Amino acid sequence: MLRMLRVGIRHAVWMMALCGVLLWAQDKGSNGSKSQDQPKQSQSGGAAPAAGKKESEPKRVTGSDGKTYIVRETPFGVVKVPETPAKAEKDDENEPPPDLKVREVGDSIEFQRMTPFVPVKWTKKKTELNELERRAWEREQRRAEEAAKKSKKEDQ
Repeated sequence: MLRMLRVGIRHAVWMMALCGVLLWAQDKGSNGSKSQDQPKQSQSGGAAPAAGKKESEPKRVTGSDGKTYIVRETPFGVVKVPETPAKAEKDDENEPPPDLKVREVGDSIEFQRMTPFVPVKWTKKKTELNELERRAWEREQRRAEEAAKKSKKEDQ
């Protein structure tokens, strides 16, 4: 019984291989005899017809509501995106994140920033701080001075 099953599977595999070869030969032989009415299929398989084209330059359009939009033509259609103003100030790049905590430990500064899983801590000497860390330390000093002034006013 097992032998008959093996023979049956073997015959099925050979028949599929033969059908594949015949289909390949038929397709290869009929490429030159296509009529002019039929459009050529792309060589890339299932890719969009415009996939090889370069995207057009974006255009700025003002809508009826007064907002400015950027319109681009992509291979998948026209995309209309509201224009956002660019950051005018470069100082915001060097601004320390609000969740960065700073603590002075002797002649070093300890930094702590929360991440999704664990807080990240690092320590640097005051003379080795980069621009971002220096600004965070100055921000923390200002906060401490303001808190001291506020507590003095409350005491009086």
